[in-house]
Amino acid sequence: MTGYPMKKPRLIPIRLIEPWRCTTPPGWGEYAAMMRAGDEFPPVQVIRQSSKLHGYPYRLFDGYHRTRAAKHIGRRTIAAHVISDETMTWVAREMKRPLPDHVRAAADRAAARSKATRLLVELGLKAKSREVE
Repeated sequence: MTGYPMKKPRLIPIRLIEPWRCTTPPGWGEYAAMMRAGDEFPPVQVIRQSSKLHGYPYRLFDGYHRTRAAKHIGRRTIAAHVISDETMTWVAREMKRPLPDHVRAAADRAAARSKATRLLVELGLKAKSREVE
């Protein structure tokens, strides 16, 4: 992906990423073999979510094969970009993938909060912050 300044990836424990609930797609075994051989892979994309609601603090957005392969060869962590509410929509559009319903709802809530904050600033009821432009 190009165009959006992503933060430096960080190591996320694989056990904190919500497991995939679909049939395992073919091909992850090849990724595991390449990982064992020392090949480098780009960071996966995870979405921060409420662990109280979902049981896991992260949901995988992109990189299922890499995550499955890393877990299979015994790695406990994986390099990941943590996607915030503000960047979810941009990433989905850039990847030409539709937003899952739960992600769309979170993005809608973030947009509503941002719109409400701008309105409060315009009315003088809230001080302007760095997030409001």
